[in-house]
Amino acid sequence: MALFPFLWDFEDATDTMSASDAQRELLKRLRMPEGNPNLADMVDPQGRTYWKLELKQRRRGKRRVARESSQTICEAYYNLLSQGKTKKAALGELAKLDGVRDTTIREIIRRAAGKKKRKRR
Repeated sequence: MALFPFLWDFEDATDTMSASDAQRELLKRLRMPEGNPNLADMVDPQGRTYWKLELKQRRRGKRRVARESSQTICEAYYNLLSQGKTKKAALGELAKLDGVRDTTIREIIRRAAGKKKRKRR
């Protein structure tokens, strides 16, 4: 990644997008002046090169919450617990703040604590 500093935040910016939207964002970044025009032509669906590059997700489904915000959710959860809130109240407050279900918040916290792993399909 040292060669392409304009791509450093690409995953954080696109981890809740669909694959086609993420590919458009990557193409836009590669077409920037500091980008790589050869790679951009390979990523472009209408490119003229012999090779074609496509982005694919490693896991099925869309992320409901971005990776960066899941870290802040965990920090906020433990801060609320240290302030004396109950677990259920802390989960409900965070779910309301982020606009997701409390079960989603619970899953994020479990994975961050290492108690539950993602299912491999």
